[in-house]
Amino acid sequence: MIDDRAEIVRPVPRGVRICAIVTALLTVLLLTLGGFVTSFRVGMADPVWPTEPWYLLDKDWTSLEIGFLLEHTHRLAGWLVGGAATVFAVWAWFAEPDRRLRWIGLGAIVLLLIAYGEFHRGMGKVWNSIQETGRAQQQLDPKQRDYEQRIVESQLLSRVTNWPVAQGVATGALAIGVLLISGFAAGTGTAGGWVRGAAGVGLVFVMAQGLLGGFRVFLNALMGTNLAAIHGVFGQITFATFIAAMVLAAPRRLNDSVPNATRQSFARFAMFAVGLLVIQLIWAVMVRHIGSVLAQRLHILTAFALTGVLVWLAVRILSSPIVRAKFASGAYHLMIILAVQLVLGVEAYIGKFTTSGPQAFVLPIERVVKLQDALTRTGHQLIGAGLLAATVALAVRLGRPPLPNSDDEETANLRDLSASDRDANP
Repeated sequence: MIDDRAEIVRPVPRGVRICAIVTALLTVLLLTLGGFVTSFRVGMADPVWPTEPWYLLDKDWTSLEIGFLLEHTHRLAGWLVGGAATVFAVWAWFAEPDRRLRWIGLGAIVLLLIAYGEFHRGMGKVWNSIQETGRAQQQLDPKQRDYEQRIVESQLLSRVTNWPVAQGVATGALAIGVLLISGFAAGTGTAGGWVRGAAGVGLVFVMAQGLLGGFRVFLNALMGTNLAAIHGVFGQITFATFIAAMVLAAPRRLNDSVPNATRQSFARFAMFAVGLLVIQLIWAVMVRHIGSVLAQRLHILTAFALTGVLVWLAVRILSSPIVRAKFASGAYHLMIILAVQLVLGVEAYIGKFTTSGPQAFVLPIERVVKLQDALTRTGHQLIGAGLLAATVALAVRLGRPPLPNSDDEETANLRDLSASDRDANP
């Protein structure tokens, strides 16, 4: 049991942790909406990209199809996650005790935001030029009436000459810079260094995820659903990053870990489970977006292997008295999510590939998606993300080294940070 008298220390101010929690919760909303977009196959309900967050405000909602509303609500949620991730990263870096590193990190983040905004604006100009080309072709070819379909065709994209190449290169270079600085912050050993590292990585991942979603729409004529599959995988990896940041930002007690020899063995096995979950996620996305026969087989086979690994991890935790005392709840939580996920997986698979009546003679990719099927498939996706998040959280908790003794300088710094946070937030 945890000694109630043990001192609680905070690696970062309370506000930074709240930002991490809010960002993770908003990401759950984003994944939910994205799951329904995929389940109902409305990713191309609107071929316009990029769009602003207020895009729907001047539209007549009664005349819009549900797919259009769902897709743009998904995009709005993406903007919200991006804003929350920005606040989280900036606030986390303001808490960096090293003044020089603090301003280097904040400067890199601000420059990245500016470059990303310019790239987004440049892509808007590209879209306008494609619209003009589409209108011109419509005038030259009276038989072509629906230019909104023509503007996504590859021949129109090939005629674009005003691609924002410089802005894109600057965004990519600054993103790499933020990742490097974040990695350096995580390795400094200062209070909350890992939180600042995760916040910086999460911000870059959110930006990359936004571009993947946008280019999935913009380049549909060239790449089809390939980018949609990558977008689906990367979304859950981004979610797992914010879960890790949320766990790292949580308050700690001086006796909340286990001895290093035991800790390292359990942490390695938990990280192996995380890697296997990512592989399973790849197969799952290929089944949802592409319907690959090979991916179907690999998804089921990996599910057997993954179930064995997660059950064995839970058994190991519960069989070790010193580990069970601190991580039993995490093991039970993991098993509950796994059980729900297996049930939903069977239901989602049957609903997608087996049916009766007239729909039995229609290919799965062309069948009408019922609400019940969409709920099951989206639920399976969300619980899968929850399983990944729970495993990542457990791996992070197992992998954290014990806090130094109370007489050490690092613990003194953590104690001072906790005291100042309590004074600022009574």
